[in-house]
Amino acid sequence: MDPRGTSSTKWDSFASYRLTVVNLTDDSQSIHRDSRHIFSTKKKSHGWCDFTPSATILDAKSGFLVSDDCCVVITTDILILNEIVV
Repeated sequence: MDPRGTSSTKWDSFASYRLTVVNLTDDSQSIHRDSRHIFSTKKKSHGWCDFTPSATILDAKSGFLVSDDCCVVITTDILILNEIVV
């Protein structure tokens, strides 16, 4: 689907982004990944199968889990560098 919500059948978005798994006890230990990618009607997803070992995140002493809720905080910063909608 067109990112602007129109009926366009072709779009490309070149984006620079950062994904972060937030360490709630020590922000300097938060895990970041930066990338640039062209998202389009042909290929909309992009990711890493090796972002970080799940054992690191799920270890209660590591600082990534919200204490009582068993939740992990993930943030993203996205900058659209170029966008084409035809």
